[in-house]
Amino acid sequence: MSEPPPMHPSLESWIRSEGASFALDDPSSTATAIDSVMAYLGPSVQLLGLGEPTHQVEAFLAFRNTVFRHLVEHYGFTAIAIESSYPRGRQVNDYVQHRSAATLDEVMSEGVTHGFGASQANRELVEWMRDYSAMHTDRMLRFEGFDAPTEMMYSDSPRVLIESALDYLQSSSDLDVDARRQRVNELLGDDAAWESEQANLDPNQSVGSSPEARKLAIEVRRLHAEMRKRKRELIIHSDLEAYEAGVEDLRLAQQLLTYHLIVATPSEDRMVDMLAQRDVMMADNLAYIASSEQLRGGRVLAFGHNTHLQLGKAQWQWGENHLEWWPAGAHVRGQLGIRYSVIGVGVGKLSAYDLGPAEEGSLEAMLTTGGLSRFVPTHRGNALPPDEVDALTTRTADPRYFPFTQNSLRDFDMLAVLESAE
Repeated sequence: MSEPPPMHPSLESWIRSEGASFALDDPSSTATAIDSVMAYLGPSVQLLGLGEPTHQVEAFLAFRNTVFRHLVEHYGFTAIAIESSYPRGRQVNDYVQHRSAATLDEVMSEGVTHGFGASQANRELVEWMRDYSAMHTDRMLRFEGFDAPTEMMYSDSPRVLIESALDYLQSSSDLDVDARRQRVNELLGDDAAWESEQANLDPNQSVGSSPEARKLAIEVRRLHAEMRKRKRELIIHSDLEAYEAGVEDLRLAQQLLTYHLIVATPSEDRMVDMLAQRDVMMADNLAYIASSEQLRGGRVLAFGHNTHLQLGKAQWQWGENHLEWWPAGAHVRGQLGIRYSVIGVGVGKLSAYDLGPAEEGSLEAMLTTGGLSRFVPTHRGNALPPDEVDALTTRTADPRYFPFTQNSLRDFDMLAVLESAE
């Protein structure tokens, strides 16, 4: 990626000379295409983002599973992070690493959020990771969620994160944790108040700006400072991984309290501020996951919506409102540099949404020429003829499907388009 890309006389020339085509029903061609992707991205990539243009389509998840298996078996990837709650993902990881007596049904229901636990492809991913870990006990795989502990219509109470850190402190120090736990519980009150489904729509229904919430934020900051101050002592009585997990819990708890404060604050920009804060939490989770896995000698595949993983500004038409904010991918690129690369994913035909072949002149149509799926590097648009890029059209699509636009050439390091998806 460091050498200047060759200038292409046309988009057709770009796709023909640099595209890696494959057929989803041909494992050999898919493996060869993934090898081409990794050869282009190079060995410096520690965190690889793989997007999807919409949720709840099994074909995108099955494609992700294929990519992840190949990365594990041939490129040293040891973890996957999906767009699901970060703290709840630990339940799934314990199952994957054979540290839990829970059933698959239980961990998918409790440990995978946003309704994604019902996906057959997600279940197959977790079972494959568990089987792999059983056969490679010296290099077990890790399952992570990278999303904030939020849902579409409500946000989690910060209780789980704070109590997890308190449990760590109780087992690793001589601090009076019981007194701190009592103060925290008094300030938290009832979780139902934090998790009100009315709060996202009506700031007056949120407890995020209450006196108790503000005092709780101070208490969490004090706990965080205490842990940082006692780092060497705590590591001696536990280990670095457990210490960093506790610190991470308190960092995320602080950010979640900020999110609840935004929810409780009336503002014309309230919705975009909520979206932006969620992506900040996602970015920090991804950076932490990547750093932790690097210490173990591994690499991470991150899977989520294109909009969260892309490098340029996210855009969303919400009713009459056009919202823009910096997504997680942009923040992570700023933190990790070229150690983070991202592949945006699109589709030609999407049966679930009754989308026929992509309209002529769209990136999806160009990249599925000949009825094949393709990967192709974007060079962030620098090697492509500007007049043809300006002439690209955006396909007409179901509102749930986020099509490629001209900006996609700058928003992703590479594009992948599946010829069709069920």
